[in-house]
Amino acid sequence: MWDNFKFSVKKVMESGPPSLDDLAKVIAVSYDATVKAPPAGDLMNKNPVEIGNVQLLENAIRLVLLQQSQSTEQLPIINGIANGFIAYWGFGTLQKLFTPLMPAPGSTGNVAITQNSVSNPGLQVSFPFTYEGLDNVDAFIDKLILAANAHLTTIQGFCITTSLYPPGTLAPGFIPWAGFSVNSNPVDLGIAYEDLFSTNPEYLNSLKNKFTGLVDPAELAAKGQLLADAAKAAADAAAAAAASAPAADDTNLAAADGGSVKERLDALEKALIESGITSRTVIIAVKSTVMKESGGNYLNENINYSTTDNDRIYAIFGKRVAKYTPDQLTALKKNVSAFADVVYGKDSGMGLGNTQPGDAMKYRGRGLVQLTGRSGYEAASLAGYGDKRFINQPELVNTPDGSGKAAAWLMNLRLPKMIKKDGRKYNGINDPNMTQADANLYVVSSVAGERLLSRSSSGFVVQEGLSKVDVYSRKFIADEQKMAMAKAGASTSLSFGN
Repeated sequence: MWDNFKFSVKKVMESGPPSLDDLAKVIAVSYDATVKAPPAGDLMNKNPVEIGNVQLLENAIRLVLLQQSQSTEQLPIINGIANGFIAYWGFGTLQKLFTPLMPAPGSTGNVAITQNSVSNPGLQVSFPFTYEGLDNVDAFIDKLILAANAHLTTIQGFCITTSLYPPGTLAPGFIPWAGFSVNSNPVDLGIAYEDLFSTNPEYLNSLKNKFTGLVDPAELAAKGQLLADAAKAAADAAAAAAASAPAADDTNLAAADGGSVKERLDALEKALIESGITSRTVIIAVKSTVMKESGGNYLNENINYSTTDNDRIYAIFGKRVAKYTPDQLTALKKNVSAFADVVYGKDSGMGLGNTQPGDAMKYRGRGLVQLTGRSGYEAASLAGYGDKRFINQPELVNTPDGSGKAAAWLMNLRLPKMIKKDGRKYNGINDPNMTQADANLYVVSSVAGERLLSRSSSGFVVQEGLSKVDVYSRKFIADEQKMAMAKAGASTSLSFGN
C-alpha cells in the first residue's frame, strides 16, 4: 500500500532541506518496495513485481530534481518523475506466485507460470502541479501517488505458462495481462485530467526539452512488443505440437473425476485428520505445497519419451538404458509401456515395487503428490481404505478422496523422518509449538524426496518452491482468520473457492 511510501518520503522531506540524492533514493526505493509487496499485483493474476529497474528510477528522479534546482521556473517535476516510473518498468518481470485461472488458449488449464514479463512499460502521465516548498509536502506526495497509480493502469505484460492441452500433454501457453495496482484492484483516479496519458509527440518533445535524459515510452514499448511476439510465437508452436500429439497412452490426462480445487483441498484436509495429522500448521503446509505443486490439479506423470532425443534419454536415465544401442532405444521408446518398464520396472533398480509387465505405466505418478509405483499404491490404499483398491483401480488416485488419502499416507511416512532429521526440535507431527516456516520446510522436503532441505540453500526447490509455499500458507492462514470473523458476523470470502 502507499501508506509506507508516503511515510518514508514525507519523513525525509520534513527532516530539513533534503539532499537531492536522499530524496531521489527514498522515492525510488519506497516505490520499489510498494510494488513488490502483496497485495500489489497485476489486475489479472495478482502477481507483484519481481525485478524492476530501481536504479534507473533513482537516476531519473535525481536528474529531474537537479534540473528543477537549477531552473528559475517551475518545471513539471511530477511528470518528469512519472517518466522515471516508465524507466523502472522497462523489461521488468513479475513474480510467479499465482497461476492464471484463465486457461491458455487451446488448453484445459494452467499448471504454473514459467515467465512473467513486462512488454509495455506504460504511458507518460501528465499532471498539472506546482511545488510550493515544505508547506506543500502532502500535496506533492499525494499528487506523486496519483501519477503513479494512473501510470500503473497502462502497464502491460504476458505470462508464459505450463498448461495442459488435449489429449493430455503439457506445453507452454501465452497469456497477456494488462494493468497493475498497489492494492490489487482497479484504481479510481478520482479527478480526471484532460490528456492525462500523453502520447502527443509535441508534448513529449517539450517534456524532453525541459528534462534531459528522459526515456521514450513508445521506443520501450516497441522493443517489449518484439519480445512478447517472439514468446507468443514459440508458445503457440509448442501448443500446436502438443495438440497434435497422439492420445493413445493416456500419459498426462487430468483428473479422473474432475472436482473443484476446493473439493480436493477439503478432501485432503479430511484425509489428513483421519490419518492422525490434526495440526493446523501441518495441514496448512500440506495444502500450500499442493497448491504450489499443481494449483490443486491432478497431473499424471509423463512417461512418453517417444519424441525425446536419444542423447537426452541417455543423460536422464543413465545405466538403466545404457545397454541399448541408439537404434534399439529408438524402437523401444516408441512403445511407451515397454519403455516405462525399462526405466521404472522390476529390473530398473528404482525400488518402486513394479513386478509385472506394464506396472510402471499402470502405477505411474498420480494425484496431488505424485503417488508412484505398485508398492506405493498398495501401501497408500491399505492405509487409507484397508484394502488394495488402488491396485485394481489406480485411476482412483485422481479423485478427491483417493488423492487425499494418498497424500496423507505419504505425509505420515515421511514427515516424522524430516522432523527427526532436524534435530528432534519437535515432539512429532502434531507438536503445537511447530512454526509454520518449519512445517512448510518439512512438507516440501517430504514431497521432494528423502532429504531434509535447508532454507539457506540456493537451489531451485528452496528459492522458488519453498518461497511459494510460504506465500500460500500466509493466504490460507488469512482465509481461516476471515472465516473466524465471518462466524462472528463479518462478511468474507475464501481465496480458493473453486
